[in-house]
Amino acid sequence: MNARRTERCARLSLRGRARGQVPVWLPALIGLAAVAAVLLWMGLAAVGGPAGQSNDGRIEITYWARHTGHEYEADRALAEEYNRSQDRVRVRPLPIGYNLEKIVTGIVTGTPPDVMTISDDMLLELAWQGAFMPLEELLAERGIRQQDYFASCWRAGHVNGRLYALAVTSDSYLLLYNKGAFREAGLDPERPPRTLAELDDYADRLTKYGPNGEIERMGFVPWIMWDHSTMYGWLFGGEWYDAASRRVTPTHPAILRSFEWQRKYARKYDINKIMSFQQGFGSYFSAMSPFYAGKVAMIVEGEWQVTFTKKYAPKLDWGATPVPPPPGGRIASSGGMVLFAIPVGSRRPEAAADYIAWYHTARRRGTTPLSDFNYAIHNIPTRREAAAEQRFMGDPKFRPFVELFLNDQVHNNPPLPNIMLYTDEIDVAREQIIRFQKEPLDAMRDVQAKVQRELDRALTYLRNPLR
Repeated sequence: MNARRTERCARLSLRGRARGQVPVWLPALIGLAAVAAVLLWMGLAAVGGPAGQSNDGRIEITYWARHTGHEYEADRALAEEYNRSQDRVRVRPLPIGYNLEKIVTGIVTGTPPDVMTISDDMLLELAWQGAFMPLEELLAERGIRQQDYFASCWRAGHVNGRLYALAVTSDSYLLLYNKGAFREAGLDPERPPRTLAELDDYADRLTKYGPNGEIERMGFVPWIMWDHSTMYGWLFGGEWYDAASRRVTPTHPAILRSFEWQRKYARKYDINKIMSFQQGFGSYFSAMSPFYAGKVAMIVEGEWQVTFTKKYAPKLDWGATPVPPPPGGRIASSGGMVLFAIPVGSRRPEAAADYIAWYHTARRRGTTPLSDFNYAIHNIPTRREAAAEQRFMGDPKFRPFVELFLNDQVHNNPPLPNIMLYTDEIDVAREQIIRFQKEPLDAMRDVQAKVQRELDRALTYLRNPLR
């Protein structure tokens, strides 16, 4: 389940605060914290203190887990398996969820965990600030190799040219469609739309109105259930960042066309009617979620729906296909990830790296813990060999999500120190565009000015944090 989406919505609700921004003074504090942690470790080592050692004499490492609930329970079971598998290290996991404040506080006060899992957007923000240790040598010594991973998953761990994290779980997005609604509308349920023009036409044919002109069923709306603007920008052939000039590029012509396309839906179906229609949606985690309840015939969603539909809509007949691109575009998906990282101040980085390597390495006769965890929560493994297992690729509904990774069609967010601000501002601008408050070019110029100003400020500070 991609909890990032829910969490991002929660973050957007806090728009009175500095959205997604990590203070630029953080590097100095992190540096001081690292020094303090080293001194503390040296002091404890000198007196033979108990920190970092379990009651049975093992090295004990603390692990802050990004996942919570049943997903954490699956993760915890693997930590216990690791503890049973050897007698040198004991992992002590703790679920902290999507908790930026706890992570920052732990690092700046010199009390971070030894190892943690973290969402890709938080990693980008904090790694630029020096919050994590480079992992190239630690992982290479333990047999972790780039060629074993999907390209986008390997890229996700890199910040400013260094490897700071190793991806554990990943997501991708497809167009899900209700085959029963297709039959009702006279469409072939085995032939989903192949072009963007067909998607628009299908959306029209699948939309139903009541006797008073109210919407009874939407064929498709680009932003229901989530904002997918960054993905649509890639779909149309655009790029959000130019690494050579270090300039954000939301005014890229293809990106502007993607927003014009989204706004066509707001105009054609009347944004006020769409918003009123959305008021009748049930909970996302229930049988009344709009796709399950038949209120929306086509929707862009992730691989967790293979599990969710079995639970909430077991009788729903549905298929999945890549979102069709326009002429000049390309098949594209975004991919959220959770990654292992070792924070600055970790007292046992070698033992932490051992645990990461064990997690990603096949057992003597079996699968990797990484594969088992992804199967338990129905995410996509980040290692090629794991994702190719029958239990993933043998499921005809799950396989298309993996194929996006195999075909290198999953895009990463630009590796920026203010990526959370960037994606939040894109979402805000999309709302302004579909409500006809701003033209796409004006909205994206505003995003560009604000994000570039903050990016320049952050990069200047990071080059000379004491100035």
